[in-house]
Amino acid sequence: MALLRESSKATGEEIDAVAALTDPTSDAGVPHGRALRRFATTAATGSSDLPGARAGLEAAVGREGMQQAAMTVAAFSGLVRVADGTGIQVDATTYAITAREREAMAIDGYAGAANTDVDVTSVVTPDHFDNAYQLFR
Repeated sequence: MALLRESSKATGEEIDAVAALTDPTSDAGVPHGRALRRFATTAATGSSDLPGARAGLEAAVGREGMQQAAMTVAAFSGLVRVADGTGIQVDATTYAITAREREAMAIDGYAGAANTDVDVTSVVTPDHFDNAYQLFR
């Protein structure tokens, strides 16, 4: 979420991360956002609509774009499974700077959120980042 927000700032694009997760009719400001959402959702859930979603995405972004989307879905799926399976906590800085988005998207209601118990009272967060690398410092 933070990476999407910061990368959209770096490219000068207006991305609505909340809409990306909560409004299935929105493209969230992402080019081909509806097709990407349909593909990502069907791939992540194993829906029987996957072949149609794949074909729709390929029609919108080409074969290479569809393959890149598939690799991205697979990578994020794997990362989430590892984090949830091992009980990795969100670090205090990330937890603090994502509070508004987590609340808007009800992310703290997901089962994996129980893995994180941090004290953010001493965290100082910047108003912005100059690049995505700063998110991980």
